[in-house]
Amino acid sequence: MNVRFKREKKEVTQRINNEHILLDQIRTNIRVSYDYYVLKNLRFRTRIEYAFFDQSITDVHEKGYLILQDFRYDLLESLRFYGRIVLFDTESYNSRVYQFENDLRGILNNPALFGKGTRWYLMVEYDLFDFARISAKYSELYKPNELVLSSGNNEISGNLDNRISVQLDIKF
Repeated sequence: MNVRFKREKKEVTQRINNEHILLDQIRTNIRVSYDYYVLKNLRFRTRIEYAFFDQSITDVHEKGYLILQDFRYDLLESLRFYGRIVLFDTESYNSRVYQFENDLRGILNNPALFGKGTRWYLMVEYDLFDFARISAKYSELYKPNELVLSSGNNEISGNLDNRISVQLDIKF
């Protein structure tokens, strides 16, 4: 079992009534996670995280949470499966929660989760030979209360963002 407490204080300038005011923003996160093996080649991880956001003067107080269930299954030495489901509910981006995901090699995925929704993925890695590996990942982000996800060139009409990625790695 792992318990993490993080408190971060930042000073930010915000325009209030045509004046620039210096405000204190305090983000507090409390995380409890537990890894356990059902079999020697099957690991599960359960995580619960609470996030709190407070801003002085403006009297903004927000909170949110994340619940995560994760697995890794090494079916063979050369064949691995990963999966995760995340439930999250925060009042806004200010009380967002983060989680690192398993992803294709060379990809770092640490999305900020905010609002209300679910995120899940399944990934498989297969070592074809000593010099070649193929990987595939399918993921979905569903936010039932949203009409549009993301913004700008990444904007998605609707409340579902689903992606599939496939990669072939060859060592020379």
